[in-house]
Amino acid sequence: MELIEVKCVVCGAPIHVYEGYIKENMYCTLHCLNAAITSKKEQIA
Repeated sequence: MELIEVKCVVCGAPIHVYEGYIKENMYCTLHCLNAAITSKKEQIA
Protein backbone atom coordinates (compact mmCIF):
# COMPACT_ATOMS: atom_id res chain seq x y z
CA MET A 1 0.00 0.00 0.00
CA GLU A 2 1.11 3.51 -0.75
CA LEU A 3 0.72 6.65 1.37
CA ILE A 4 -1.36 9.32 -0.35
CA GLU A 5 -1.65 12.99 0.68
CA VAL A 6 -5.21 14.29 0.99
CA LYS A 7 -6.54 17.54 2.45
CA CYS A 8 -8.76 18.05 5.50
CA VAL A 9 -12.18 19.20 4.26
CA VAL A 10 -12.45 21.78 7.07
CA CYS A 11 -9.04 23.47 7.31
CA GLY A 12 -7.16 22.14 4.29
CA ALA A 13 -4.30 20.64 6.31
CA PRO A 14 -2.45 17.82 4.56
CA ILE A 15 -3.15 14.30 5.83
CA HIS A 16 -1.11 11.24 4.83
CA VAL A 17 -3.16 8.04 4.67
CA TYR A 18 -2.87 4.67 2.98
CA GLU A 19 -4.75 4.59 -0.32
CA GLY A 20 -7.13 1.88 0.94
CA TYR A 21 -8.36 4.09 3.79
CA ILE A 22 -9.26 7.24 1.84
CA LYS A 23 -12.86 8.34 2.40
CA GLU A 24 -14.96 11.03 0.73
CA ASN A 25 -14.49 13.44 3.65
CA MET A 26 -11.24 13.34 5.62
CA TYR A 27 -10.56 15.29 8.84
CA CYS A 28 -7.14 16.02 10.37
CA THR A 29 -8.29 16.23 14.02
CA LEU A 30 -11.34 15.60 16.18
CA HIS A 31 -11.77 19.38 16.34
CA CYS A 32 -12.26 19.55 12.56
CA LEU A 33 -14.61 16.55 12.65
CA ASN A 34 -16.69 18.20 15.39
CA ALA A 35 -16.76 21.50 13.46
CA ALA A 36 -18.09 19.71 10.37
CA ILE A 37 -20.77 17.83 12.33
CA THR A 38 -21.86 21.00 14.13
CA SER A 39 -22.14 22.99 10.89
CA LYS A 40 -24.23 20.20 9.28
CA LYS A 41 -26.62 20.22 12.26
CA GLU A 42 -26.98 24.02 12.00
CA GLN A 43 -27.79 23.76 8.28
CA ILE A 44 -30.56 21.24 8.98
CA ALA A 45 -32.19 23.36 11.73
